[in-house]
Amino acid sequence: MVIAEGGFLAFANVGISSCSIMRCALLILFFYCCRQKLRHIEIALIEYRESLEEQGMKNSEEIERKVAIHRKRLEADGLSGNRKFLLTHSKVTIF
Repeated sequence: MVIAEGGFLAFANVGISSCSIMRCALLILFFYCCRQKLRHIEIALIEYRESLEEQGMKNSEEIERKVAIHRKRLEADGLSGNRKFLLTHSKVTIF
């Protein structure tokens, strides 16, 4: 069993193989990375929206349209990174 406490992972031996524990730990890491990427995307979108407003763009519909396009681009970049993570970490080898 994997228990996340205070930012640390604790493993309790309940008859689960080492490989299962590693897979579980990698999934926790994967979801943590996904959450971090979503936070970075949201921050980037806020900054992008503010830059459009600072450039003098007044039409809120146009701003939202541009932000939506930018969001899709950022999410596509983020998802490709997640796929790469899954491909490189899906098979766990115990030495």
